[in-house]
Amino acid sequence: MNRLITTFITAILVLSTTTTSFAQKKGSKKDYNTYYVTKALDEFNKSNLNNAIELAQLELKTNPDNYRAYLILSLCYINQNDISNAMSSANKGLDYADKKDKRLMCDLYHARGKAYSMMGDTAKALVDIDKSLSFSKQTYVYEERLKIYGAQAKYDLAAADAKMIIDLDPADYNGYHYLGLSYDRMGNHKEAIQQYTYAINLAPDAESNYIERALSYKKTNSYSLAARDYVTAIGAGEALSSYKLNAVTSASLVMMPQLEKELRRVILLATDEQSLVYRLYLAECYRINNMEEKAIPQYDAITKVSTDPNIYSRMALCYSRLCQFDEALEYIDKAVEINAQQNADGYNKDYYDNVKVSILDDAGRSKEALTILNSMIENGVPDAFTYYRRAWIRQYEGDFPGAIEDFSKAISMDPDNQVHSVLTRGNLRRLLGDEDGAREDFEYIINYRNDNDQFSSNSMFAYFYLGDNEKALLCEKALLAKEPESGDFYNAACLESLMGNKEQALAFMDSAFVKGYSEFHHITRDRDLDNIRSTQELQDMITHYKGKLDEKRKNKGLMLVKSSTQGSQEEKTVEIPFTKDGNMCKVKCTINGLPLHFIFDTGASDVSISSVEASFMFKNEYLSRNDIRGSQNYMNANGEISTGTVINLRTVKLNDELELNDIRASVAHNQSAPLLLGQSVLERLGKIEIDNDKKVLRITYNPKK
Repeated sequence: MNRLITTFITAILVLSTTTTSFAQKKGSKKDYNTYYVTKALDEFNKSNLNNAIELAQLELKTNPDNYRAYLILSLCYINQNDISNAMSSANKGLDYADKKDKRLMCDLYHARGKAYSMMGDTAKALVDIDKSLSFSKQTYVYEERLKIYGAQAKYDLAAADAKMIIDLDPADYNGYHYLGLSYDRMGNHKEAIQQYTYAINLAPDAESNYIERALSYKKTNSYSLAARDYVTAIGAGEALSSYKLNAVTSASLVMMPQLEKELRRVILLATDEQSLVYRLYLAECYRINNMEEKAIPQYDAITKVSTDPNIYSRMALCYSRLCQFDEALEYIDKAVEINAQQNADGYNKDYYDNVKVSILDDAGRSKEALTILNSMIENGVPDAFTYYRRAWIRQYEGDFPGAIEDFSKAISMDPDNQVHSVLTRGNLRRLLGDEDGAREDFEYIINYRNDNDQFSSNSMFAYFYLGDNEKALLCEKALLAKEPESGDFYNAACLESLMGNKEQALAFMDSAFVKGYSEFHHITRDRDLDNIRSTQELQDMITHYKGKLDEKRKNKGLMLVKSSTQGSQEEKTVEIPFTKDGNMCKVKCTINGLPLHFIFDTGASDVSISSVEASFMFKNEYLSRNDIRGSQNYMNANGEISTGTVINLRTVKLNDELELNDIRASVAHNQSAPLLLGQSVLERLGKIEIDNDKKVLRITYNPKK
C-alpha cells in the first residue's frame, strides 16, 4: 500500500504499512498478542482484509477484550470504506485498551480519527488525531493531520506537520513532498521546487513528485524544466495512468511546444516498447490541442505493434475532427472488430458503438446513428449517455416527445452528470408549450451549484430562457474569462444569436473556428443559430475554415496515415551518416539541389533555415517567389514568440535514395540561427534510430508512401 498522497484536496485515506505496536507489554498479566492476532496482522499487511477480519473476529470470540484485535478490525474496515464498523471497532478498542500502552492508544485514536475524517467530521477527526499524537509521535499520524489542514487551506499548519515528519524520519520522502505542496499552495514556488527535489532524490520512482514539481515550474514559467519533469514522470511508476495522462495533457494546453520537444526526444532514445507509451502521451497531447494531423501518425505507429482498440478509436475521432468521415468509420469499425475478438463478453462494445454514433451524426448520417442507438437500447443495458445520445439525435429529427423521454431517463440514471440534459429538456418543453415544466428545468439549472456549473453554459442559457439576460451575459463573461485561450466561444455565439446580437455572435463564431471548431453539420441544425445561419458572413466563414481544414487533409508537411488495416507495404532501411558537434548531430542534406548541413532536431516543428541561407538560395535560384507561403508566429523553448517566413521546399534529399517533396520550412529572421531538420521532415521518414557507435541515423521507411 502506497502512503504517498498526491494532493491534499483529493487525498485518499490509505493505510500505512508501518506496523503498529503489537509487542506484548512487559509485566502484562494477559497476552493479547495471540495466534489469531498475529495471523490477522499478517493477513492485513498482505492486504487480505477479509481474512484479517475473520481471524480478528475469531480472536474476539475467545477474548472479547482484546483491543489489538479491535484495532485490526478498525483498520480493515477503514480500508474497505466501512466507516460505521471502523468507528465501532475503534471505540471498543479504546474501551478495553491499556492506557499505559502509548503506541496502541496512539493507533486506536488515529484509526478513529481516520473514520471521522472519512465521514466528513474534521473537527472530531482533529481532536482524535491530536490525542493520538499526545500518546506517540508517528509520521503517519502527522500525515493524516496535514491532509486535513491542506483541505482546509491551512497550509502553514500543514507545512509545520510536514516538517515534523522530516524531523522524525529525514529519509521519508513524503515529508518533503507534503512540505513542497504546502509551499506551493502558499505561493512560494521556488521553495516548493527545492522540497520536491529532496523528495525525488530520496524516491526517484515516485511519479507524483515529478508532476508536482512540474506544476511549480509551470507557475514560474519554467516550461522547459516542467516539460522534462512531466516526461520523466511517465517513466516512473506505472507507465499508463489516468492521473499522469490528465496531468500531461492538461499541461500541454499551456506548454505544448516544450512538451512536444521533450516527448520527441525520449521517443528517439527509448526502446521500441517504451517508445509506444511516449507516443501515446504525445498523440493525446496533439489531440487535445486540435492537432489531429500530428496525432494520427503517432497513433498509427502504435498500431504497427499493438492491437489496442482504444488506439483505433482515437484515430477515428481524429479523422472525424478533420471531417474525413470515411476514414473515421473505417477505424472505428476496426476498433469494434478488435474489441469483439478480445472481449467475448462484449465489454466496451457500447463505448465503441457510441463513438461510431458520434461520427455518423457529425457526418450528417443521423438516421444510421439512430438505428445503432435503437439497437443498443433494445438489446443491452444502456447507460445514461446512450439515452442522452439518442435524445440528442431525436430532437434534431423532430421527435421532441421521444427526446424528452430519453433525456428524462438519462437524468434519472445519472443526475450529477446529466445537467445539460435538464437544460435541453427544458428547452424542448418550452417549444412544446409546457411553460411550467420548462421553468422547473431552468430553475433546477440555476440552483445546481458546483465548481464546474456555477458559471457554465448551462447556467448561461437557463438565465436567458428565464428572461434574465443580464445574468446570462455575466455567465458568458465568466465562462470566457475562465479559459481565455480555449474558451467556449461556440456557446457564446449561440447565446448572442438568441439575443439577436448578430455582430457579436458572428465574432464569437469566428473565434470558435480559430480555436478548432469543425462540427459544420451541427451548425446547419442548431436552433440557437437561427438568427445568423443564413447570413453571408457565416457562410463565408464556413467556406474559409473548411478550406483551412482541407489544407490539413492535403498533408502539407505531415503525412496523414491512410488505413493501416489494408495491409502494410514493404519497408526499407537506410543509414544516414552524421557528425557530432557537441551534443548535436549534423547530417548532410540536399535542399532543392543545394548541399547543406543540418542539425537533426526532434524538437523543431519544421525545417528551419537562417536568413543568410535563404538569401543565398533566392539569389542563386534554389528558391523562387512561388515557394513563399506567408508568415507564422513560433514559440521557442523559452516561451518567446517570434515571426518567421514560411516557405515550401520542393525537394529534400537524404542520401541518393531517400527523397521527400513539398516540405514546409521556416526562415528565421536571425543571421546566426542554426539550420534545423525538424518534424516536417522527420514525421515522413518512419522509424528513426540513432546509432552513436556507428554514427549513423538508421531510418526505416516505406518507399511507396
